[in-house]
Amino acid sequence: MKFTLPAYLRTFAFIMSIFIASFARAEVVLPAQIVPVIGDELFDQILIVRGATSESSTQVKYMTEQDSEADWKQRISYAYVNEDGMETPKDMASKLVDSLQSVNPGAKYSANASANGDVIILDFIVTPPGANYMEFTAFRIQTIEGRLYSIQMTSRMPKVAEPTPESLKPLTDKRKLWLATLVKSDMKKIAAMLDTVRNLPEE
Repeated sequence: MKFTLPAYLRTFAFIMSIFIASFARAEVVLPAQIVPVIGDELFDQILIVRGATSESSTQVKYMTEQDSEADWKQRISYAYVNEDGMETPKDMASKLVDSLQSVNPGAKYSANASANGDVIILDFIVTPPGANYMEFTAFRIQTIEGRLYSIQMTSRMPKVAEPTPESLKPLTDKRKLWLATLVKSDMKKIAAMLDTVRNLPEE
C-alpha cells in the first residue's frame, strides 16, 4: 500500500526542510567566544542589552574586570542596529556626528569609508557637560547581508588642559591601537554572534 501525504502536509514539510537547512548553515557564535583582547587588556565582563534603542536592537557590551556598568573607564559594544532612518553606515555616521555637534558644537571628527560605502570608520572626542574627563570613541559601522552592525569602543580619559605632544601621547597611542583593531575586526563573526544572541530566548 502506497502512502501519500496530503498536499498541505507536503508543502509544510518542504517549508520546514528549507528552514532547518538554513538554520544549520547559520554560524552559531556566543559572546564568550569572541571576547575582545586589545593590547594587554582583556574585556571579559559581558552584558547583553536588548531593546535599548528599538524593539529589536541588540547590544553586547564588554568591559575589563576593573570596570562595572555603573562605573567604567573603557567599554566595547557590538550592536545590531535596527533604527528608523538608519539603513546604511552613512545614515548612522551622520546621526552620530549630529549628536556629537549637539553636545560639543564644532567638535572635530574623522570618518573614512570603503569604496562602496558598506564600511565606515568614525572616531571623535567628546567632553560631556560637567564631566572631569573626555571620552574618546571609535566606531566601525558596516552593512552585512542588508543588515547594519557596529562596533563602538569608548575610553574615558583625563582632560588635557594644555595639549602638547607629550600630554596627548596616551590619547594618540590609544587611537592608533583602537583604529587598527577596528580595521582588522572580523565583522562577519561579530554579526553571527549578534544574530545568535537575537535568536536566544530571554532569561
